[in-house]
Amino acid sequence: MTSEKHGTFGRIGIWSSALHGSRTDDAGRGAIAEAVAELEEMKYGTLWIGGSPSVEDAAAVLGATRAVTVATGILSIWDHSAEDVAARVAAIDASARGRFVLVWASATARWCPSTRSPTARWSPTSTLSTRRHRRWTPGTGSSRRSVRGC
Repeated sequence: MTSEKHGTFGRIGIWSSALHGSRTDDAGRGAIAEAVAELEEMKYGTLWIGGSPSVEDAAAVLGATRAVTVATGILSIWDHSAEDVAARVAAIDASARGRFVLVWASATARWCPSTRSPTARWSPTSTLSTRRHRRWTPGTGSSRRSVRGC
């Protein structure tokens, strides 16, 4: 992704893990394309693809829209290699015209099925391993609990 300033996210956006085109058949991808085109016509500012989408998922949404911002929300470093993500982002960056926002993060191994450490695939300077993250933990006395990133 270039260092250019991205357009506005708009006042209202939509987050949905149902926008994963890679997790469905051709008919499902067609329905996603129709839905995102309609959401764009309704003037949503950003379409957030949830549930650790691939860059291909974002590329499909970008291809079905003209002006809306498309963001991954959130691409997990446990599910995607840094090299693959970088190559795919570079491939769609020019055609996205500043509308694509890559959002990535780490999570604890408890929440990730991968057997390989993400730090084996992402450089230590690009991971969130030294930051503290907060996540909601159901059933605990507090609404948030600090956990260490991967």
